[in-house]
Amino acid sequence: MKKTTFLVILFIISAVTISAQVGVVETEQATILKASEKILKEVSQLRGLPARNPEKSGFKSRKELETIVIRDLDEERGPEQMAVQTKLLKLLGLIPKDYSLRDQLVKLLTEQIGGFYDPRTKEFYLVDWLDFEEQKPVIAHELTHAMQDQNFDLRRFEKLPKDESDKELAIQALIEGEATVVMLNYIFKPQGLDVTKMRIPLSGLFEMTSAENDNRFPELANAPSVIREALEFPYFYGASFVQELVHRKDWDYVSKVYTTDLPESTEQIMHPEKFFARETPTKFQLKDSSSLLGKGWKRTDLDINGEFGFYLILTDFIGKKQAKEAAEGWGGDQYAFYENEAKGGAILVQMTNWDDEDEAKEFFEAYSERTLKRYEQPQAKKDTEVLKLYQTKTGLVVLERRGKDILIIEGVQPEQLTKLQAEVWKAAGK
Repeated sequence: MKKTTFLVILFIISAVTISAQVGVVETEQATILKASEKILKEVSQLRGLPARNPEKSGFKSRKELETIVIRDLDEERGPEQMAVQTKLLKLLGLIPKDYSLRDQLVKLLTEQIGGFYDPRTKEFYLVDWLDFEEQKPVIAHELTHAMQDQNFDLRRFEKLPKDESDKELAIQALIEGEATVVMLNYIFKPQGLDVTKMRIPLSGLFEMTSAENDNRFPELANAPSVIREALEFPYFYGASFVQELVHRKDWDYVSKVYTTDLPESTEQIMHPEKFFARETPTKFQLKDSSSLLGKGWKRTDLDINGEFGFYLILTDFIGKKQAKEAAEGWGGDQYAFYENEAKGGAILVQMTNWDDEDEAKEFFEAYSERTLKRYEQPQAKKDTEVLKLYQTKTGLVVLERRGKDILIIEGVQPEQLTKLQAEVWKAAGK
């Protein structure tokens, strides 16, 4: 995975530790680090894996943490890729036009990180402003990451192709989900509770507590839903996924997943039954259409949205329930994002596949409804069961369905559309 540190967000801790209080830690730091040795033994027993202490442990101030966040963001994406991601989210209407994605992510992550483990250095760190009781779950979570690294080598996930973000997020959900489940079992061990035996998905329990933490975490509360939910996904859905793996099989099976059976998509994380059925995503390979679009156009991003990505694209405009239902028939996709710096233009091409024609029709109508709400005063130029064409202030939006496949193009000009449509369908083998 491109992300090199594995962290725990404080929202998760707050959701399960009712009486913990935040306070500056001074004399307790040595006591906390000493306690980590005992906690490591406990999480090792809970998980059933051997573990040894990280090579180095310590504390970071808020300013030091901010520096680390900036470093990791720059290493993971870089300023150019961050700028592209910002433009793409703005085209989709998921963040405000004046939103600075990088600056806000720095503020949000600095607020949320309670600790982290770095596989490169084999070190784990805690923040220095939490008290002893609130540090304990953080330690359990981060030492689980150390245990994962020692047994499964977390650094190997840094080598995933940059255009497979959906698979990358799925693997991150496995890693963070396992650490969250082990942490919860550590917290509830005195009560004799094992969360893998609960039949209520952990994701639902976390979502129920989200509104209760708004006052404590203002950056998270005020973040656009696309940012908030993307941050929470590996913990919420990842915990439910691991919960189901252990319930159906056991912890040894989770170890096998790391070595021979990694999840391939966020769809498999959100629906573990599709993981067990090995429902493999349909693959697309879109051609670079920059030259076809005209002078000055450049493809700046090529990636996969996945089921969770399409849920995020839809949810702000048609609501969570309908967005989840429309996205869950996902079978595969690939998108290409084009920019023309001189003209200030942006075009998004999305080729998608759905489980069957009914699922494709449902998504087709949901994306059409989203489009009508996303753009200001869109004008419908064509509106049939297989083709919808809207004129917006930033260009045309076209949705075209052929059986189980749907092509979506946004921001394109009339003179570009016909050739672009034909090339994309041809590249998709349709």
